[in-house]
Amino acid sequence: MKTQNIRQNEVDFCAEVSKFSDKFFGENKFLPLDHSNIEKYGTGSNKRHDFQFFNRKNQLVLTGEVKLPGTTQGQSTFNQVLMQDAFVKATMENCRYFFTWNVNELALFDRSKWDAPTMYDRCVGQWSLGLNLIKPEDVTSPRVVRQLHEDFLPKFFREFAEILEGKKETRKLPPADFYLNALLGFINVPVHNLQNYLEAESSNNNKFHERLINWMTKEQEWNVNPDIFTTWREDLKRASESMCYVLHNRILFYNAVKTRNNLPELDFSGHALTNPQAALQHLQDCFRKAVDKTGDYESIFFPEKTRDEWTTLVALSSENALEGWNNIIKSVERFNFKEIPSDILGKTFQKLISPEERHRFGQHYTEETIVDLMNAFCIRKGDAKVFDPSCGSGSFLVRAYYRKHQLDKSLSHQELLSSIYGCDINPYPAHLATLNLAARQLANEENYPRIAHTNFFKVEANKTFCELPTMEIAHDGRKARAEIKLPELDAIIGNPPYVRQEKILKRSDNNSRKKDNRIPDDQTKEYITKVADSAYPNSNLSKQSDLHVFFWLASARFLTKNGWFGFLTSSSWLDAKYGFALQRWILSHFKLVAIIESLDEPWFQDARVKTCATIMQLCDDAEKRDENPVKFVRLKRPLTEILKKADWQNIEEHDGQEHLRQEAAEDLRDLILKTKADVSNDELRIVIKRQGDLWSEGLSVAEMFAHQKELSKQSLEDEDDETNEEIIAPPANFVPQTNYSITAAANGADIYAHPNFISR
Repeated sequence: MKTQNIRQNEVDFCAEVSKFSDKFFGENKFLPLDHSNIEKYGTGSNKRHDFQFFNRKNQLVLTGEVKLPGTTQGQSTFNQVLMQDAFVKATMENCRYFFTWNVNELALFDRSKWDAPTMYDRCVGQWSLGLNLIKPEDVTSPRVVRQLHEDFLPKFFREFAEILEGKKETRKLPPADFYLNALLGFINVPVHNLQNYLEAESSNNNKFHERLINWMTKEQEWNVNPDIFTTWREDLKRASESMCYVLHNRILFYNAVKTRNNLPELDFSGHALTNPQAALQHLQDCFRKAVDKTGDYESIFFPEKTRDEWTTLVALSSENALEGWNNIIKSVERFNFKEIPSDILGKTFQKLISPEERHRFGQHYTEETIVDLMNAFCIRKGDAKVFDPSCGSGSFLVRAYYRKHQLDKSLSHQELLSSIYGCDINPYPAHLATLNLAARQLANEENYPRIAHTNFFKVEANKTFCELPTMEIAHDGRKARAEIKLPELDAIIGNPPYVRQEKILKRSDNNSRKKDNRIPDDQTKEYITKVADSAYPNSNLSKQSDLHVFFWLASARFLTKNGWFGFLTSSSWLDAKYGFALQRWILSHFKLVAIIESLDEPWFQDARVKTCATIMQLCDDAEKRDENPVKFVRLKRPLTEILKKADWQNIEEHDGQEHLRQEAAEDLRDLILKTKADVSNDELRIVIKRQGDLWSEGLSVAEMFAHQKELSKQSLEDEDDETNEEIIAPPANFVPQTNYSITAAANGADIYAHPNFISR
């Protein structure tokens, strides 16, 4: 759209909003706001205000700048030029409050915050339209107008009035929320433009199409089908998001190490402003200098498998891409990377990957409260060797880093990293986990997270887990690389993928698929079953087991004697048919320390499954296992309230209160461990059962299940249909007795009598 047309659309939009505002103020006399002006020259300036708002005394109380979505400055409300322009105009009029607005988002700033180090720190509020507008003409649609008039503008004016009258206190947004909002604002336009570019090029260029499909299926391990238009559009959107977010991460991390290492500016100039190949070369040169200067971060700056960086070049090639990325680079320079909380990139990843793709891999962002509690159980010393077999963006591992530091503050950053291991099958979360761990200390020293991008079921003891640079220089002038093996582990933690058994492809399914849609054989049910069986040959896992069950056995083979194990999973294994074999395995090899469920929160933010945290310790002494008191814990309130020693809503990692988070988790852990008898209060209920009793009564549950199978003329061992059966209800004439199983104790309920059922 021509600049003249955009400006006219902007004027028309502002005029419409001004007209609505004046009418709204007239109908709501209780508000201190009276009327608005637009396009008025400011005092002593040739710049015009998009908006001025006045109170009932005709005093100017708010000024603002509006840019339409899809325009250069409308890319984000935190565009540097836009913010500075709005600030200067407000200063000329001596107006305390000003805003920037790109219709999608409105950011309110307080000019009186003179000590704020950056313009970002003057932001005191953000309001979202709730729609993702991409083009300037989108603002005229009836849906947008209705949303503005019925929801967005009334809400903003009411809340601003409360701020103006001192009824509502303003506070700096948490870095996580602020950064995420700012990032998504900047990245929306490049993502949208890249999606259109991918669609056009894929349709018109067979070579490009083949390369794109190969990248999606082979490198990203996605299931895609370009023949289905609706899903193909979603695949292209996901591809554009992935390409843009990975490039953004590299830009962000470069800025984090730039000043300390005297690196050149990253923004484009000269030929790089107009030529994608030149822009790519400039970025590569800068990233290579960052690797050479720091002696570090190669996996972050160069995450692609191919040296030609095809996806980065593609991300720089869409319409107005170079201008958009240059704006992002300049804006990122204002952020302090150390202020970004540990899993903000994980939350970004959650927004990035489609729900369908996340559910296929079983990936979900995990609440840090339960992570800290589980780590308090499992990580008992600072030098503990810790492993997450499906680490995602690194939630468990980053919190393990702080847990280990809390236990031994003498450990250096390198020593902490050297005992933390993680792997993920998807390259993007593995990239994020590496970045998240490396970011814990951006010093001029060795800083190599031990994160492997691989299928966990391919990991073997005494085999190369990952490769890391050393301080030695190889013949090609670059750092030599050392093979890192997975050691015996003191703790295994994580939330393994939740994938129902019927979604795990069998080799026969793979053979029937087209070549482009096949998954690697090492991801088939036969392969992962073989790995689990080889770890514990007589476990006899059900063919109906969900994917996470295989992670239990395959992970435990790496544990050292008396090692700790903590998994956050679906709780279906407590009462589903396939769970009985897992229960037998647990009771035969571990002290089952605690099973924790919550009535109030799922712990996976968007997972539609009931979850539980299982804590156990490897134990080869049958007598000790039998005497172990198992704690079944049901939380009645959110963990943020139970862990009240720390104000979880306001604590950030770098404000000196990290120890409060750790101590709060330890206090709850100790309460659970020291409880000797059943207890119930407003916060939680703890039911205790001797493990030896669970063992015998757990078997009785299996017998009960078998007996019911016999009644229905089915065999417990007949699993050929492989349908995932949940617990079968008992006949109506059975009465409950006080015998417990793992299922019953976890739910605080009685189990049905076994196996000689008592009739009413």
